[in-house]
Amino acid sequence: MNDDPLHRRPSARARRQPHRKCRVNRVRRASTAKLVVTLAAVLSPMLASLPASASASALATTPTATAASLPTSASHSTPASVVAPAAQRRSPEVVSPAGEVAARRVTVERIAGADRYEQSALVAARAFPRAELVYLASGEKFADALGAASIAAIHRAPLLLVQGGRLPASVAAELGRLAPSSVVLVGGAASVSDDVLVEVSRVAVGATVSRIDGADRYEVSRRLLADDLAGAPSASRLTLASGRDFPDALSSASAAARLQAPVVLVDGIAPLSPPERAVFEAPRVTSLTIVGGAASVSAEVERALASPSRSSTRLAGADRYETSAVVNRAAYPAAATVFLASGAGFAVALSGGQVAATAAAPLYVVRPDCVPRPVLDELTRLNPTRIIVLGGLGTLSSAVSALTPCP
Repeated sequence: MNDDPLHRRPSARARRQPHRKCRVNRVRRASTAKLVVTLAAVLSPMLASLPASASASALATTPTATAASLPTSASHSTPASVVAPAAQRRSPEVVSPAGEVAARRVTVERIAGADRYEQSALVAARAFPRAELVYLASGEKFADALGAASIAAIHRAPLLLVQGGRLPASVAAELGRLAPSSVVLVGGAASVSDDVLVEVSRVAVGATVSRIDGADRYEVSRRLLADDLAGAPSASRLTLASGRDFPDALSSASAAARLQAPVVLVDGIAPLSPPERAVFEAPRVTSLTIVGGAASVSAEVERALASPSRSSTRLAGADRYETSAVVNRAAYPAAATVFLASGAGFAVALSGGQVAATAAAPLYVVRPDCVPRPVLDELTRLNPTRIIVLGGLGTLSSAVSALTPCP
């Protein structure tokens, strides 16, 4: 027998030891697995009971973009952040039609009121801590509000919607909070009655309340432009949009305000009237932008406006959604925030263009249940960190919040 320890044969117990260790390790792994299952069973109901916003912030693995503050230099008001904390959610990646990831993550927010009037009040409340000047327009008809949106944005003032015969309670409360020194109602008595002006005077104590009216929506638009207090009489660039329908003017509001080229509503099909020609052919006007195709603003109107002394450009797409993309592409080389509004109905979207401009953000019109390809392409180009959806789920569905492409 060899007594050298290095060559001594191990005992039977020693030979069995490694197998025992393996059995011990298997037992430990099984116990650990049981412990994990038990912890999951205990914690799952606790996590499920947390509010959605809390669980999202606690469990998100990538940082959520914070709401950026809006510009603070203003002639009539001081805007604040446009935020809807309760409606924030994480969206999927913004993808191009080819499926390539264009932006890693964006924060999607939704601003939604109970109706179009509360919507306008809610948007104003989130954008303006107070305002020296406030615009009012009918929420029952789109024309006056669309004509006022870009000019309100140029003045950095809120636009609130009212009913034809009364001041909605949500708007009255917002007027009281804003405490303006001037309130301008855009539109004639056929759109908003004098009784509403009386109610406004009672709520906005000490404010000067005035009306800008006209024989029709086109004259109202021209008179608003020319008004020394509430208009933009010295604008050298103007934007023409059809007053027959809402999408082109809605998409133009933010872009026009950014370029200091207020929107003026025209019939688009009828020949230009002498008062319209006087506005567009004024010596100060050096640039005209026509929004929409020939079905919205005819080629005859475009030819009538041609002149060597000013430039004229038409921005148009195959439909209202592509036109929206074309208009904003021309005005916004970059933007961290983007607004989405319905292109199928004007009610909730009317107050959106003004606040989008205040946030230095483009506003795109989309379908109620999906995002058109031209708008998705714009999101790919801009790569925003924040997308704000205007209106409740009845206006723009959760598929829009998820940036679902239209088929």
